[in-house]
Amino acid sequence: MISKWLLNPFRYISGWAALALGFTGLVAMALISSYTKVHLDGVVDVHFGHQGGFWVFFRENLIVWASLVLVYGVTGLIMRGATFRFLDLSAYTAMMQLPFIIAVLLPVFTDPSVVVDYIMHTYLGRGDPVVVTTGDIAGFILMMLIIIVMVFWSLLWGFFAFKTLFNTGGLKAAALYVMVIILAETLSLLGIHILLGVSPIGL
Repeated sequence: MISKWLLNPFRYISGWAALALGFTGLVAMALISSYTKVHLDGVVDVHFGHQGGFWVFFRENLIVWASLVLVYGVTGLIMRGATFRFLDLSAYTAMMQLPFIIAVLLPVFTDPSVVVDYIMHTYLGRGDPVVVTTGDIAGFILMMLIIIVMVFWSLLWGFFAFKTLFNTGGLKAAALYVMVIILAETLSLLGIHILLGVSPIGL
């Protein structure tokens, strides 16, 4: 049961309960991010080591969520008319971000800022020289691998949400879902850039 829930939670939860879970996750991630300084500044974007308080991180999460709601909603109207529930759409697009709670927790266990600062100085000429150890690099690589898994997990949930909301499937649905994610990613980056004054290529 637990493994099935982790794979596709939309079989077991919907409506206000799903929205409460998803929105609680957005708040929790913003709160954790205010300490770990992990920005979820796009549908599939994770950036480390940049400053900000709770409201900065929470607004980023809201912009990403709103972008997903808008693109999913327009796609649903084109595909199904008004036959899907907007409440479920809002809930499921919030829930599909929940796997990223693991990403925002990672700096508690290993600090990526040393390697990030090294890369910034060595390859971009920004900041001061930094010495990194083998342990720093190993921890950073492990963190990147975990984040890739979390991105895949989030996208998998997003696809199951897409199928559940619009009662569709197959290769056509998969291709349309890829387009939806690309559009939502672009919209979220532009939204963060316009509303928060952050460059679309990252913080």
